[in-house]
Amino acid sequence: MRCEEVLAQLEDYSYGELGDRVSLRLATHLRDCQTCRRAYEEILKENELYTSYTRDIEVTPAMWEAVRARTVLADGRQLRLSLITRLSNWLRAKFALPAARLATARQLAFALALVAATITTTLIVKNYLDGRGQENPVARQKEVSGHVEQPAKDQQGPAKSQQESSTRGEDRGAIKGKEQLGPSMAISPSKKPGPNRLIKRKQPESNPSLDSALNIAQQKIQRAEREYLSAINILTQVVNRRKASMDPALLAEYKKNLDIIDRSIEACRIARAKHPNDPVVAEFLLAAYAKKVSLLQEMAQ
Repeated sequence: MRCEEVLAQLEDYSYGELGDRVSLRLATHLRDCQTCRRAYEEILKENELYTSYTRDIEVTPAMWEAVRARTVLADGRQLRLSLITRLSNWLRAKFALPAARLATARQLAFALALVAATITTTLIVKNYLDGRGQENPVARQKEVSGHVEQPAKDQQGPAKSQQESSTRGEDRGAIKGKEQLGPSMAISPSKKPGPNRLIKRKQPESNPSLDSALNIAQQKIQRAEREYLSAINILTQVVNRRKASMDPALLAEYKKNLDIIDRSIEACRIARAKHPNDPVVAEFLLAAYAKKVSLLQEMAQ
């Protein structure tokens, strides 16, 4: 064995982590090489020092919890950062993209990371707006306003006119008695339900802040769609260059799956044209784009 190989494996040898054959060859080299033997002796001294070292600080459960919380936070940040970095590096290594297209690769990675958050935000805003449109029946009844149509005067004689005057007098007496009970118990004649009432319903008011949030979510969905289309274009060019060297059976299976995905994308586009503000349709469309990107990546490897 050469000295470089021995020095690189001395620490593993000191812990007994090497196999029998490698350990035997390394021991033979240490017996013949004085330089490597001195390096091995220094490692043994360091191990003895670490073994005899006594920790003065007591590790409490609270300290372990703090360390674990920081580790989880650091892992989460690393995952968010590495998601974009790994995809960009993968595209750069696999396809040898020129510098002009690396920006597109980074945009694709960014779009993949934002798809879940965009769809979730859109669904929340959409459900909230639908909930605002459904009014409480009690509140709606309180908002009813209108006028009772006056019946035409009957011309059948003074007897009936006297009877109507008596009836109106009783109504006024009843209303006056209810007013004496308090303002909360009084009922205005114009508020009394009747078959001839003209009901005027209050239309739900639009919330500018919610409309703005919905517009922002739609813009993010459109941006993710553009990034998917850009990535699909790049990957399709790579796959087309490799078609000549592909197995015929594999190429036929690829074309079959690609045709199914393309039909799904076309159906989602038609549905989105009919329902442009429906987040569920947008979610299905982005999922179809993601499936096509995954298929192209598998064929490009």
